[in-house]
Amino acid sequence: TSPQDLSAEPAVQPSATVIERAVVARESAAHSLCIQRNCSASPRLLLTVLGGLSMVSLLIGIAFWFMNAPWVLFFSGGEVLAVGVAFVVHARSATDSDTLVWTANSLQISQERRGQVQHFIFNRSFVRVGMTEGLDPLIEIGSAGQCARLGQGWRPAVRRAVCRQLHRDMTTESAQRCVHNLQAVLNGAGVRAVRRA
Repeated sequence: TSPQDLSAEPAVQPSATVIERAVVARESAAHSLCIQRNCSASPRLLLTVLGGLSMVSLLIGIAFWFMNAPWVLFFSGGEVLAVGVAFVVHARSATDSDTLVWTANSLQISQERRGQVQHFIFNRSFVRVGMTEGLDPLIEIGSAGQCARLGQGWRPAVRRAVCRQLHRDMTTESAQRCVHNLQAVLNGAGVRAVRRA
């Protein structure tokens, strides 16, 4: 074929069904958001600092032992034990997270608390979003006998803002918009929220 023949061929336009399928595929794709605890120090950094302080405390206790004051070493040992317990408690909760996965019809929530993972699946058309009762209310997402609670460690104003956003978007917005809107609210409030592929 000559170059003139190629230029004379009409460009192929995608059919309406191909475009509709692409739109449906994009809207039904899963969009997720991982909400993690705000920790100013990683467990490794905290272990290094607390380990150094514990070593100094033990060295002081041993020095007093050799100066005939053995009780200081016992107090130093108790202090090191208390610091070790505090580190373990912090390290277990430092990895706590909530992962919310939206599709066109469902909301899936995976919650990790102290190494234990719970999974919840909600139909977006029937889900209820509200606040729990009590002095320190959490966000409650529930449907069909399941209930997930979010917002532990957040300020009350952040919880209310997130609850309003979830309630507003749950049945009306696309999965992608839900993730975008919630991430904007959380990041604006200083809560670490990261989109996942």
